[in-house]
Amino acid sequence: MYPPSGQDKNQAAGPLVPIPKCPYVKARFSPNNYGPIVSVTVGKAEMQFHIHRGLLTYYSSYFKATLSQNWKEGKENAIKLPDDNPEAFKVFFHWVDTGCLYGALGPNGKIPLGYQLICETYVFADARIIPQLCNACIDALWQTICQEWTFPTPQLQYIYDNTTSQSNLRKFIVYDAAKTFKWENLDSDRQKYPQDFLADVILKLYGTKSAPGGMGRGAFSKETRLCEFHDHTHPTKELQHRQSVQKPSTTQEVTGSRL
Repeated sequence: MYPPSGQDKNQAAGPLVPIPKCPYVKARFSPNNYGPIVSVTVGKAEMQFHIHRGLLTYYSSYFKATLSQNWKEGKENAIKLPDDNPEAFKVFFHWVDTGCLYGALGPNGKIPLGYQLICETYVFADARIIPQLCNACIDALWQTICQEWTFPTPQLQYIYDNTTSQSNLRKFIVYDAAKTFKWENLDSDRQKYPQDFLADVILKLYGTKSAPGGMGRGAFSKETRLCEFHDHTHPTKELQHRQSVQKPSTTQEVTGSRL
């Protein structure tokens, strides 16, 4: 089992493993359809972002619904997200404009986001129904693990507190732990892990009828099939699915606020 203590900023980075191309990735949005600028206010500190309406509605069914002319936000081209994380929105802002989560590697050659911010961005993307951003976060998490050969143990509780049992983020970290952990020190280390995480790992091992891990870095980077942890659902269909299982009283929270 590789060190389960998260990232060490002083640890030498391995080579950056290229991300395999996903055959289901959505085409980039045409600049010809960017449309007007929308003001987005994020977080308790009310950080301001200005982004083209077309980009928001193309990648996110949440923003597409919220910016409908039926709602105040759509008429005013202004959205407030007081409970969202501004740092995660910064990553989204960069990704929606460039197709990448970050601009350049850090001076140490490492991906500059860190496990916590990658996980926070995934949670934001999942809440705002941006499946391609969720997929990009899974890819970045895999790349970071392959590069540093560490595990996001400090982020496990955050992940389990902010995702559902069907989350691809959960599925990926459970897959990672099942494949690579030997669990030699579980008796002394078990307090580090959420009980639901340990239960998921046991179910994963039982379901695949395999022994606990031991997979090395090279095999993990070559054998992981990232598309198994991607959401290839069209964002509009995902919104329709979520609305179909919501109680009527919560519909307004999903789509926006009326004038």
